[in-house]
Amino acid sequence: MPLKHIGLLTLRPETTAETADEILSGLRALRDQVPGVVSVTAARDLFLKDGNADICFEVSFADEAAWRSYQVHPAHVALVRDHIAPAISAKAFIQVGC
Repeated sequence: MPLKHIGLLTLRPETTAETADEILSGLRALRDQVPGVVSVTAARDLFLKDGNADICFEVSFADEAAWRSYQVHPAHVALVRDHIAPAISAKAFIQVGC
């Protein structure tokens, strides 16, 4: 069954726009780097309401096995370690069948 991984990231106040852009481009690049990733959408919040997360993304996978492989894939691990983890203050994820 196809699966979607949806995430919300809240950035630390000191995080630069350049870092946010690196996170977005890194997320989008995973489509071509990780087997089983069908599509990736990622965007920044429009800042119309205080308290919203700063970045949202949706990664679609062929199946659960592809999602599990993504979790430990070196490209994903490096993106989280080098760009996402140092920049965020909060995160939320959900996986849904589609």
